[in-house]
Amino acid sequence: MDGITLSDLLQVLQALSIAFGIIVFYVEYRKSRRDKGYETYVQTILSLVDIEKLFIQHPEMQSLWTYDQSYKDLSKERRKIYHWCNMLIDVFEIVFIASPLNRRWMSEDEWDGWDQYISELMEHSEDFRLAWKRNRDFYCEKFRNHMDEKMPTSA
Repeated sequence: MDGITLSDLLQVLQALSIAFGIIVFYVEYRKSRRDKGYETYVQTILSLVDIEKLFIQHPEMQSLWTYDQSYKDLSKERRKIYHWCNMLIDVFEIVFIASPLNRRWMSEDEWDGWDQYISELMEHSEDFRLAWKRNRDFYCEKFRNHMDEKMPTSA
């Protein structure tokens, strides 16, 4: 039995390099697909925010959506606030998805400020709570659960 030659070592090293390259390519490919999916999601939500803005600027557009009597009973000003709250909730869901509670794309420190903002709105804004109650089913389950935990028990 002969010893291992330099040629043998180079072949093993070459095979390991190829395997490592394939693994790195696969990891980067999955990351790229995930990031592209998140970017698409963010753009979609921001489009919804733009629609909410149009609902505020052009109340006649609200006829596109079927609203219940509790919405119809709101004053014009409260309807505007309702749509502003919906826009905030849309943004909060995007941030939640990136948070340490979900995809972990942001740090705890970054998330803490957003979470505090959500808590304060839930606690102090009847309009925000109303918008959340009326629209909660449109959001992902993890976000719904988190927001529901923030809902004051007296609301």
